[in-house]
Amino acid sequence: MDEIEHIKAHDDLNRGFDSGSVFTASTEEHERYLRALGSLNIKSDEVRSKGIIRALVINHLQMSRTIGDLRTTMEQLNRENGVVAKRVLILTWMCAIFGAVQAFGVLWAIFHSR
Repeated sequence: MDEIEHIKAHDDLNRGFDSGSVFTASTEEHERYLRALGSLNIKSDEVRSKGIIRALVINHLQMSRTIGDLRTTMEQLNRENGVVAKRVLILTWMCAIFGAVQAFGVLWAIFHSR
């Protein structure tokens, strides 16, 4: 990130926090903000603390999105696993029924061949 991009990203970050748009910013914008925060050479403890808090807020927003995405993915996988489990159960019952029919046929053949 060159100096001009860095200044623009930092200005965008300030505007984002002032307007609240940082909470709806895209993942790419968050990463850009974090790069700007990480590359600052801050002498003032007050400004440094503000930068740390902002970075934590952005990380929290990203983590919340990731957890939401994971929850959605897990719910979808659970639904799909339920469908597969039902199909496997049906196949298991069919195999048991056909096995029982075969066993009955074998026993029938054994006892009627005498």
